[in-house]
Amino acid sequence: MIFLTLHIANHLTFPAGEGTYNAVMKVFRHVYRNDILQPLVVALFLFQVGTGLFFVWRHTAAPTDRFRTFQIASGVYLAFYVLGHMDSVFIFARTYLGIDTGWGFATGAPTGLVKDPWNIRLVPHYWLGAFFVLAHLAAGARAVMIAHGVSKALADRLMVGGAVLAGLVATVIMLGMCGMRVQFI
Repeated sequence: MIFLTLHIANHLTFPAGEGTYNAVMKVFRHVYRNDILQPLVVALFLFQVGTGLFFVWRHTAAPTDRFRTFQIASGVYLAFYVLGHMDSVFIFARTYLGIDTGWGFATGAPTGLVKDPWNIRLVPHYWLGAFFVLAHLAAGARAVMIAHGVSKALADRLMVGGAVLAGLVATVIMLGMCGMRVQFI
């Protein structure tokens, strides 16, 4: 959760521009990109993918409602997204190309995500990744709330609110990655 919070927070600085994004990333990388924590974070993500797919197998055999179905489907998407994202960062960018995975890598520099016919495929890919990771957490929180006696109606409303918030966060990130800038006076 610490890595994910820092990662999403860093991505939320895309609309502030490259300088802000890189400055925040430099601070956060000291936390999660050191020789001890980075392998641990990777191992935890692989553990999450494995246990998540186990839960998918287990829960698809049981009756479900639309919220649980959403949680299962978003988890399956995330399992493949996380593996693909780690492959892009660790294998393709850092190992094969030998490049940094900062601003330029994320935004498809120098042409950008929107103007390049190859890079534009990443717009829905990144949007769905940010959306599903946050909406999946909201769906998980719904299950925890119901298990702790919160009414199903309230838990459902909070999950929908979380999914709407996830969509807004993903949209802000994508707008920034595609060139939208905000300036603070």
